[in-house]
Amino acid sequence: MKTTIKMIFILFGLLSIISCKNDKKERKLEKLKNERVAETQLTYVDTIFAKNYDLIFLRPNEKEFNRLLEVHGEDSGLYEVDSDFGFYASKVNDSLSSADLKIEFKTERIIAMDSDNGMVFIDREEIENGAYGILFNHTKCFPTIEFGVMTDIEIYQRMADQKENCR
Repeated sequence: MKTTIKMIFILFGLLSIISCKNDKKERKLEKLKNERVAETQLTYVDTIFAKNYDLIFLRPNEKEFNRLLEVHGEDSGLYEVDSDFGFYASKVNDSLSSADLKIEFKTERIIAMDSDNGMVFIDREEIENGAYGILFNHTKCFPTIEFGVMTDIEIYQRMADQKENCR
């Protein structure tokens, strides 16, 4: 009888140890899963997905604009660039408002685009003159981005060229 009781205690002890190890493994797996979810969510913060739009006007948000002013100075012409960009982008947006196009003004820093090899992420901050730009998207072609300021005529021409090349 003493042997049976000892065996029960030993068996109970082993089960407790195994159970604790499994709990630790489960907690580690849960922690890793939560870290991956958080990492994925961080990747998509401040990200625009190009496939959802036909035309995206990209410009800096207020914080980025102020940082650019600090770097380049008040006399750098940044106010004029911002004004010109807004003027031509609004002109195009207004003229195409009745068209069946999804046009947006966005300030997201990261641009995500689908490709044959998976998602491609472009960080506008890593591109010289990447603060302003226009993303042209067509269902039959890979999206293209023109950085800088374009006039309305240049934007219409670029849209026509893409439509012609994406048949």
